[in-house]
Amino acid sequence: MNIRLTTRALVSFGRIPYSIGRLTKKDWAFVAQNLSGGGRQSVAEMVNEAGMGIK
Repeated sequence: MNIRLTTRALVSFGRIPYSIGRLTKKDWAFVAQNLSGGGRQSVAEMVNEAGMGIK
């Protein structure tokens, strides 16, 4: 099975316990903050360092 998953979608899974049903604008803001690093290494940078690429 070959599944294509963006880094943004993967990070959004971490918001599922805090949302009821669909993610809210606040949830997507948390996702964006985590992807940008928010003052620390971003998820995107970690994925790129691992040689996995990012979309």
